[in-house]
Amino acid sequence: MTTLKTTTQQPQASIAIPSQPIEQPSAWMRYGTSPAELILSISFILLAQGLVNWSIAGIIYTLKGKEK
Repeated sequence: MTTLKTTTQQPQASIAIPSQPIEQPSAWMRYGTSPAELILSISFILLAQGLVNWSIAGIIYTLKGKEK
């Protein structure tokens, strides 16, 4: 009687070597802020600054109007 010897081959992991250097992640990927979030936050800051300026201008206008 002959015994058959079976060998199992393990699949070998292949390591992919990129032909070009790997890019560093951009700032929004590192810090979690997308370009859309930056644009929205800057626009809200400008809107708030404009409201403050118009409020101060309105107060000055009403105070000057009462002096007459």
